[in-house]
Amino acid sequence: MKQFFLTLSVLLLLTACGGKKAQDHDPDADSTEAVADEAAVDAQDDDELPWEDVGKQEACRFVEEFYAKCPEEGYWSDEVLEQYLGGDLLKRLHKEAVSKGDGSDGEQQKYAKWWLVGTDETDMIVWSRSRTTKAQPDEEGKPFKYFLVFYYGDPGMQGGQTLTYTVRRQGDRLFITDIEGMDYSAAESAWGEKGAKNEMWEEAARLREAAVGKWQEKDAGSSPLCFEITTDDNGDLQVSMFGYYGANSEYDAEAEIQDMFLIINAKGHNDDIELSLELYDNGELKGGIGITDKQGEQADGIITLKRGWPE
Repeated sequence: MKQFFLTLSVLLLLTACGGKKAQDHDPDADSTEAVADEAAVDAQDDDELPWEDVGKQEACRFVEEFYAKCPEEGYWSDEVLEQYLGGDLLKRLHKEAVSKGDGSDGEQQKYAKWWLVGTDETDMIVWSRSRTTKAQPDEEGKPFKYFLVFYYGDPGMQGGQTLTYTVRRQGDRLFITDIEGMDYSAAESAWGEKGAKNEMWEEAARLREAAVGKWQEKDAGSSPLCFEITTDDNGDLQVSMFGYYGANSEYDAEAEIQDMFLIINAKGHNDDIELSLELYDNGELKGGIGITDKQGEQADGIITLKRGWPE
C-alpha cells in the first residue's frame, strides 16, 4: 500500500511539473513579436475595401510620382512610404529592417528603404539616379525600373537590379501593393567589384614592392640588359638606371604598374625599349620586350630577369 501511494505521489508530481512546463511555453508566444511588428506599420490601405486594377500607363506614372518624392540625398520619410505603399508591402519592408538591426546612424529603421532602390543598409552602396530608368510597362503591363548602384566614391564598382511593381486602386487612392525583385543582388555585385579591386590593389602593391631593386637579364651572356627600380617620396616607381651592363648605353626610362604588369618605357640614343613584365613566384621577372630603332624597325621577344648586378 505504501508503494502504491509513493507511485501515485510521483505521478502527480510529474503531472504538475509537466503542466507547469506547458504553461511556461505559450504556443502563441512565437507570434507575439510578429503581431507587435505589424502594429508598428501605419498602413493607409484597408483590406475591407475592394481593390481595382489600374491601367499600365497610370501605374507607371504613379511609380514615377513615388520615386520623385525621394530626396536627392537619403530616402523617403516613413510618412511618404505609408502614403504610397500598401500594408502587406510595408510589413515586408518593416520585417527586413528589423532583421537588419540598427541603421548606420545608430537608430532603428522602421522600413528597409534601401530595398526600394537596390542598395543596402550600409549607406556605402548608393544608387545612380541619372542611370536609373523611368518606369515602363513590361510584357504583362506591370511597371518596372532598372537601378544602377555603385560603391560610394567609385562608380566603377557597380551592380544592377530590376524591380517590378504592382499598382492597384482602392476607392480614390492608388497604392503600390507589391514589388518583385527586392533583394541584395545589386548591392552584392558592387561589394564584389570592390573586393576584386581591393585584391588587385593589394597585388599591385605587392608587385610594386617586389620590383624595387637591381635587375639583370638572365642567361644573356655579355652586356645583359640591366635596370634599377627605386621609389620616390610618394612611393611611385622610378628607374634610376637602365641600359646594357658594360656597354656605353644611356636610356631615359619610366616605370609603372598596369594591370598587374611592370611596364618600363626607355628611350635611348639608338633605340627605344618597352618591357611588360610579370612577377613570378620564383622571384624572377618575365615578359615581353619590344625594341624600336630610329629607322622604325621593330623586334619583339621574351625576356627573363633575375635580381642583382652581373658579377
